[in-house]
Parts: sequence; C-alpha cells; structure tokens
Amino acid sequence: MRATRQRTDDEIIIGKNLRRIRKAHQLTQSDLAKRLFITFQQVQKYERGKNRISCGRLIEMARVLDTRILDFFEHIDMPGVAYPKTRTRDMSVQELRDGIYRDLKCISDLPTLCSIKDVIDKFGMSQAPSKKYNDIGWGDDVE
Repeated sequence: MRATRQRTDDEIIIGKNLRRIRKAHQLTQSDLAKRLFITFQQVQKYERGKNRISCGRLIEMARVLDTRILDFFEHIDMPGVAYPKTRTRDMSVQELRDGIYRDLKCISDLPTLCSIKDVIDKFGMSQAPSKKYNDIGWGDDVE
C-alpha cells in the first residue's frame, strides 16, 4: 500500500490561485480541462492542491489562461521575487515607473511590445520628454 503524500501549503495556494484565475476567465473546470486536454477531475485535483502541477503544465495553463506564471504563485513567500505589497494607487510615481520598466524588460514578445507601444501612443504619452534609459531604471533627462 502506498503512503499518501501530504499537500504542502504552497500547493494549496497555487491551486487556489488557479481556481481564482480560471473563474476570472469565466471558465468551468470542464472548459479548462478541454483546453488542456486533461480531465476535469485532474483540474479539481490541481485546484485542491492534491496533485502537483508540473512546470510544463503550469506554462501551458498560463498560456491557455492568458496570464503570467507568477500569478499562480501570488501569496507565496519566495526569496528574490518582489510582489507589490500595496495596491498600485498607493505607490509613488517613481515606484510605478520602476515597476513598469522592470516588467517591460521581461517582455521579449514583439507583438506584445507593439501593443504596449500602441497603448502609449493612444494616450499621447510618446510625446513625453526624451529620457535616457539605462540598466538601472528610468535614468536622467537627456540634455
């Protein structure tokens, strides 16, 4: 007889996050299961933290749910990962700029970057004063 593996707190949190993200997309467990080519029972097990989600499956879920992999880890303490502890509207302008710049540096998908640029252009932000961007952050005004 096999021993039953204990669920870890992190697996339970990941499962709850999966459920929250799935519901935000107005999908049933069956809908998600069909898109992942698995059974709805497997989705249930993932959401309850009963079964571990492999890295490959997590990437597939992020793609299907159009979300970041980090969103599955929200509310888990992870060294080196800085999740904002405050709501965006409570942050200073500089903190927001730093966060946006940090997020933009992680995007390597050209269509995504083009879409972001289109949004910036739509709001007339592309006419902002010229800035010198560097590896540290937003940098100083170019003289």
